[in-house]
Amino acid sequence: MGEDRKRFSLLLVDDELPILKLLKDAFAEDRYEIHTSSNGREAIKILKRVIIDAALIDLIMPEMDGLTLLQEIRRRFPSILVIMLTGHGGVRDAVKATRLGAIYFLEKPIEVNALRVRIGQLHRIWQLNEENRKLKTAIKGKFGYHDLVGNSTSILKLKEMIARVVIPT
Repeated sequence: MGEDRKRFSLLLVDDELPILKLLKDAFAEDRYEIHTSSNGREAIKILKRVIIDAALIDLIMPEMDGLTLLQEIRRRFPSILVIMLTGHGGVRDAVKATRLGAIYFLEKPIEVNALRVRIGQLHRIWQLNEENRKLKTAIKGKFGYHDLVGNSTSILKLKEMIARVVIPT
């Protein structure tokens, strides 16, 4: 359905600058729009000014840890796909991160190609979500029921039925 609205954008958040550089370099050839942050507060500032599609977040960071950042992302930017990355986590942290909405919880050191596969999976999810959004917009425009006027029970039921048929959930 035409070009994507933009490139897939990825936010990398890690307080260890050599790891942050390694991560950025690992995704350089994937044509993603890459943003980096060395802490959670800076990451929130980036999220407020740039549309981010996915984030790779370190669990242990000073000031704001990865779980707190994940909670903020879920609260403010719920459509962002998140992978948690840690060198110190365990099952308890993994369960908590998953409950908070992380798609994956990966332990360091991680093999770069394995991480690229995971990010590629998030990219594919994003592509499908974008395609779904575009199709719903096209269907609403083509098969909308905006010309139906009224608030009676019968009209409201008819609108609901049309919505279910035209835009199945």
